[in-house]
Amino acid sequence: MNPTKSIIADSLKICLILLLTGASFLLKGQAPVYSYDAGKSPVMVGAKQKATLSNTKPAVGKEGKEGGGIMFIASDKKLTGSILLPFSIGTDTLPVMTLTAWIKLISPNLTQPVFQIDSQDPARGLSVQREDGKAVWSMIVGDNEYLYGAPTTDEWTFLVLVYDGKNQSARLIVNNRVFAQSYSPERCVGKLKIGGFEGILDKIEIYNRVLSLKEIEALGSIAITEGADNYLIEQKHDYRAEREARERAELDSLKTRISLTDEIRVYDTVKMEKTIDYITKGDTFQILSRDEKYAKVKYGKDGKMGMVRCKTITDGTYAPGESGFFVWLKIHLSDLFNFTSLRSWIIIIFLALLLFFASKFFYHIDSFFMSFKKQKEVMASGGKNSVIVEHKPNILEKIFPLNRGRKWVLFIGIILAIMLFGGAIWDGHEMEWFFNGGFRIIPREYTQPIHWVLWALTLLTMLAYITLVLESYVIGGPIGGTIRVLYLTILNLIALLVTFYLFIAVIIILAVMFGLSVLGSMGSSGKYRCTRCGTIFYGSHCPNCG
Repeated sequence: MNPTKSIIADSLKICLILLLTGASFLLKGQAPVYSYDAGKSPVMVGAKQKATLSNTKPAVGKEGKEGGGIMFIASDKKLTGSILLPFSIGTDTLPVMTLTAWIKLISPNLTQPVFQIDSQDPARGLSVQREDGKAVWSMIVGDNEYLYGAPTTDEWTFLVLVYDGKNQSARLIVNNRVFAQSYSPERCVGKLKIGGFEGILDKIEIYNRVLSLKEIEALGSIAITEGADNYLIEQKHDYRAEREARERAELDSLKTRISLTDEIRVYDTVKMEKTIDYITKGDTFQILSRDEKYAKVKYGKDGKMGMVRCKTITDGTYAPGESGFFVWLKIHLSDLFNFTSLRSWIIIIFLALLLFFASKFFYHIDSFFMSFKKQKEVMASGGKNSVIVEHKPNILEKIFPLNRGRKWVLFIGIILAIMLFGGAIWDGHEMEWFFNGGFRIIPREYTQPIHWVLWALTLLTMLAYITLVLESYVIGGPIGGTIRVLYLTILNLIALLVTFYLFIAVIIILAVMFGLSVLGSMGSSGKYRCTRCGTIFYGSHCPNCG
């Protein structure tokens, strides 16, 4: 054999192997985690379980091939045909999921389920619902909540469902049309059940990621022509996780720490359950190693060892050379929002009294700020040859101070408290996103009602504070205006705290009243024996003796 040809052949084999290896590397993670084709065996990554079919029969698939599809059979006029796939599509298994399917409806005008999680209250799936009198493809995004799509037909339909729990976004594609909506993910667990409709299934694929439009167009051999701009999902950062990652990185880089809290609890190094010691304020210790929750530390003159919570270190310590002021400020501000502390409630009561007296003597204090500008005008017109010059007010001086409702400047903090408290109850995740990068003067990509409410209240608060600053400088001049802005800013921060605690107090009172009513109803419905006649009765009075 020619040595040259042998070398060339070997080189070609090596190139082919490298090409196949590279291709497999590039395709790794791009394939579906589960695929069910009616004309082929199902494929599931990491397992070999079979689908459970009930009341189904082979049918013609979308390519016209006999046996390429599965038809769901109706029994006693009931759509009982189903396929239970051995793959969970719950939020725990797939927080992010793309599902593609080819389906043909025989009775497209019927309201009917198509596929969903095999659970009592499915929070994911597809069905046919009626909207504006028409039967439309409807993606399940919660308990009786749907993302409505295009009207149904009796033709083969390419369907794509995208659930992105991290970014709280849902997408539905019906052939060439995209439908978009935000949603709040509800935890759900269960396998994928197909059926309950009158029609044929050809193929279904499940991915553990959001497919791109190009990938979807390639899978469906369809060009997306309507609503393509709505498909893009904005990546919402998990700001809490990012902050915790920064704090953990700081622990790794700045291992020597100084305590700023009165006591840091030190646990045993075995189970981290028993408290063995305390690190006191001003003590220095060394971080030796850590995991996600605990750090092994060396402290004291004799080099004691123990475990300390990482959260405690990040919240109550600082590194040598750093200023401990911000850590001290964070500690005391966090104490203010410790609703279980009696000390916090006493401070809030004291602040509420300050706010009360500031409101009561508001006009006297405001006159003091206004006197700065008046004094300046008298001095400017003084002297031996002083003459009385009529002052012509400018536009702002004609507007400010407002003659009616001059105490409006104290309501900015109350509006902020209502916005923060209400937003936290409504949807804390969306509020966190909004205040960490979601707010824009010109609204963009606001898809939920909470976005618009927060935007309106934030804009109102900003405009109110700008008005406060303008009014202060108009009526008080540079000096009086600056002092007034600082004074009213502090008062509004106090109003924010007091209003926040007022909401908490109302919730506590309502909870106590509810608990007492439940206990009262339980007591009044119990059995009692009359001490006079011995009659056993229900309620609070004996029917015989009264």
